[in-house]
Amino acid sequence: MQFKKILAITIMAFTLLSGCQTKPVKTLSTQEVKKEQLKPQAESIIIELPKTKVLQPEYTIKLGFVGDIFLGGSAKPILEAKGYDYPFENVQPILDDSDILFGNLEGPLTNYDEIYIEKTYLFKSDPIKVSSVLKQTGFDIVSLANNHALDYGLQGMLDTKEVLDSQSVYYIGVGHDNYAARRAIVIEEQGIKVGYLAYNNTYPKEFWATQEKFGVAYGKQSEFIEDIQNLTTVSDIKVITFHWGREGETNLRDYQIEFAHAAIDAGADIVVGHHPHILQSVEKYKNGLILYSIGNFTFGTYGKLAQTSGIFNVEVSKHAVKKLEITGIDVFNQRVHFKPTLLVGEEMSILYESLNELSLERDTQLELLNNKIVLDIQ
Repeated sequence: MQFKKILAITIMAFTLLSGCQTKPVKTLSTQEVKKEQLKPQAESIIIELPKTKVLQPEYTIKLGFVGDIFLGGSAKPILEAKGYDYPFENVQPILDDSDILFGNLEGPLTNYDEIYIEKTYLFKSDPIKVSSVLKQTGFDIVSLANNHALDYGLQGMLDTKEVLDSQSVYYIGVGHDNYAARRAIVIEEQGIKVGYLAYNNTYPKEFWATQEKFGVAYGKQSEFIEDIQNLTTVSDIKVITFHWGREGETNLRDYQIEFAHAAIDAGADIVVGHHPHILQSVEKYKNGLILYSIGNFTFGTYGKLAQTSGIFNVEVSKHAVKKLEITGIDVFNQRVHFKPTLLVGEEMSILYESLNELSLERDTQLELLNNKIVLDIQ
């Protein structure tokens, strides 16, 4: 085990969230529950594990990123039969190569059955089994800022927070009001402080937190710029994640480019997107890295949309983003049955060619080396 400190930092917020009035449905109001149930994780959380490495002046660590995770739905019968660690077996060594591992957790971890608003797709997963396997697999932090976080309302999210807390898996992007939802987590690994923020730019609007209402952090440009600037004072590397874009489309929406560039300009080092379920372009912008969509990871549906994806490892020092390395994975569940499988040979070449073509549109040239897609940043 490596030396690690994890600090929960509440980011200051002074502006109001605009355009987020709810329809006449059940309201997630802070008046409905006790405040202590909804408070963010402790203001200062420090975890120290034994040191195994000797720090050097330009010591680097690897930040791991995977896309959408949903261990329920159609996957549940297989997971109940084979174990909830089954989806990770083929890729565990790649995940282990990360010093800090991030994923986008779709849907609450709850047994609660009452839905918040009517939607086409409703997601939830076993709270104990999923939180346990996330910890076992090595996830340090997950984003809850997405369009399924409140599928089962306030109680579903309270259950999610409780079980993630119990496993010391940290989460970002949700809170009892807009201020708390915009809280950052700063993880210190080998002397490098990495700050994480998460925002949701997808519907339904009823999920967005306001000054008066519990929910997920909405990605308002003026607010995330302020959050990044505040985060700069307490972290070396800043990671900003957005749930955004159109599902199943490689074409970027204009605001994705605008927001990503604005985040880097404000001081972010890495911008990570998810929601489209497929990979979108990679961009080297100034000294920063933008991953517009990191696709699916293991997702409990048999849909045809997501077929290939990646595990993203980003090497960083205390002062800079150094290198991106992408391991290709097959995530087409009609073929791999919820167990991501490494791509090799021609399949990996096809993934590289398609992702490189998209990235060239953003003036970024990728390389294929030793069955990995790589990009040198500095």
